[in-house]
Amino acid sequence: MSAREESKKVKGKLNELQPLISQLQAENAMLKSRLDGLQAQYDDECREHESDVQRLQSSIERLQMEMDTVLQELQILQDAKLSLELEIAAYRKLLEAEETNMRRVVEHSSGSRSGGAQLLSDMIVSKGGSGD
Repeated sequence: MSAREESKKVKGKLNELQPLISQLQAENAMLKSRLDGLQAQYDDECREHESDVQRLQSSIERLQMEMDTVLQELQILQDAKLSLELEIAAYRKLLEAEETNMRRVVEHSSGSRSGGAQLLSDMIVSKGGSGD
């Protein structure tokens, strides 16, 4: 086979492949364009995601601070409640002791009861019996 024949054969083959090459080049350009579009979309979504993460992180920090404040207020209220319960218990003991002293006075004076002493005795007994 001569060089001329081989040259014709190569040109013929090249002419046969030219439409396929053009088609593949067009498809490649379309895929590159699509890739660029997808990359831009991906970048946008990444920025949006990062923004969401920062916003949520800020919300978490704000809620954490609010929770800390509420817990501090709760601790203050629990301390006040305990203090009040202790104070009530102390006053209850004082009142019970005073009632006991009053009963002793009334019982001691029962030998020489006047109308007022009897009335006081009845009031104390009825008060002590009612559970108040």
